[in-house]
Amino acid sequence: MSQSTKNNQAAPIASNAPWCSVVPRGPMLRPAQAANYYGVSLSTYYELIKDGVVPPFLKLSNRARASGVPQGWLDAAIAARQSQGGPSDDLS
Repeated sequence: MSQSTKNNQAAPIASNAPWCSVVPRGPMLRPAQAANYYGVSLSTYYELIKDGVVPPFLKLSNRARASGVPQGWLDAAIAARQSQGGPSDDLS
């Protein structure tokens, strides 16, 4: 395996990740939408995937290169971030 392949592999998802017990619901958010919804840039979102902080994208079709993440999974990740004292989405 080449060094670049090793560096691009995502960390294994822990079974205790906040979205693992959440039934996928709501719309599927495409990568840019998911990053915006979480409040980070797309490149930061990909880093957070590698760190196991946010859910990874699911391939939406065998033919197309489309991918997305269920909004419910992101809601679970946001709730976990807030419960751990992370930044809140409440701007008031």
